[in-house]
Amino acid sequence: LGLREPGLSWRLGENIAVSPKETIYSSELWRVYHFLPPASASEAELRDSRHRRPFLMFYSWINAYWILDLTPQMSMLGALRDAGLDVYVTDWQRPETEAGLAADLDSYLGECIAAAEAVRRHSGQDELVMGGYCIGGVLADILVALDPDRIAALVNLTTGIDTYAGEDGAGPFGAFTSYEIAGLDEFAARHGGLLPQKEFGEFFDHVKPEKAVAEFMERYVQGVEAPDDPISYWNRRSARPAYPVHLEFLRRIYNDNELADGPPDGSPHPRYTGRPVDLKRIKVPLQVICGRFDHIVPLPVALRTCHLVGTPPEDQEVLVVNGGHVRAIVNKDLYPKIAAFVTSHAGPRDR
Repeated sequence: LGLREPGLSWRLGENIAVSPKETIYSSELWRVYHFLPPASASEAELRDSRHRRPFLMFYSWINAYWILDLTPQMSMLGALRDAGLDVYVTDWQRPETEAGLAADLDSYLGECIAAAEAVRRHSGQDELVMGGYCIGGVLADILVALDPDRIAALVNLTTGIDTYAGEDGAGPFGAFTSYEIAGLDEFAARHGGLLPQKEFGEFFDHVKPEKAVAEFMERYVQGVEAPDDPISYWNRRSARPAYPVHLEFLRRIYNDNELADGPPDGSPHPRYTGRPVDLKRIKVPLQVICGRFDHIVPLPVALRTCHLVGTPPEDQEVLVVNGGHVRAIVNKDLYPKIAAFVTSHAGPRDR
């Protein structure tokens, strides 16, 4: 009694995710935002041209995108915008209709294709630089493999393609992601076809049990107040994906590991949106960012992507950050390195 809930002093749109933006595409499943110059920008700054090729960031459907636009002092997307890039980001929504709640992986990938085309129309540019965080990186990689000729470069932020790379494979995360868990269909049905926020949060605690135990002891035994920081606020607000897409992702990409090992039926490549996906078709410059202490996408898993794609080693840049799945990315020292890579492939500042 009397212990505060974490993140109570933070408000979305007031002191979190305050970068100005406009919506350029929307559907039941998601929105695509275009970042605008900050309201405080001078006339000279507003006249500055942007790099020719837009940067489109695909976000994971598990949590809200604004971990990448957390505060004015800690905004990856804001830093990229301020570096002269034309920045777009996806924002998954909570489906409500019968069709939305039945959306599968092809449905979500179809939305990704539509989002890329919307960015092309809005920017007037055919060639994009593409990035993705976590599951968003998997989606981006599939899109680049399907359409490599219109992508100038690719950024993977703590992204796992080969989930069984390394001696221990996926570790504790794999033990909690079996699609054979009993009663999962009934569980999803009780929550309206969505995987609910509370259970997602508890799941990520359980796959790092030492942290969960330490936090329980601090809060409920020692009476230590929970941290009132923006990451704690973000961590309790999930995008809640439709159950079918998440289950299919766990089965095909996580458990069957078909992007790395091929489908169980023995065909050479998995098929998405009716087309085969061969990661060796990805030959564009690639930046891979890994968290040294990431328990969601362990370091060997993130590094394995470098060997699965067709990008030559000399066109790959690997950054290993001293942090976990989130803290490695919410890191203002990292933002200039991402900006340097993206701007080097985004063309001249002539737009």
